[in-house]
Amino acid sequence: MLCLSFIGLLDTRAAIPTGLGLKRLRDDYWEVRHGLRNRILFTWKDDVIDFILAGDHDSIREFLKNS
Repeated sequence: MLCLSFIGLLDTRAAIPTGLGLKRLRDDYWEVRHGLRNRILFTWKDDVIDFILAGDHDSIREFLKNS
């Protein structure tokens, strides 16, 4: 559900609503989050978004540490 909400925001170019966060982590890795537990890691190059991992803060951190 978070992925679809995020894509909908990108399509409309609307402002990011309160509670939904978007952050560039490093290089082409980005994170979208809803609250503290729901996070999605993805890469974003030009017009292409590749979703990599959905999880919590620790799982995202562990993935980035090992990549």
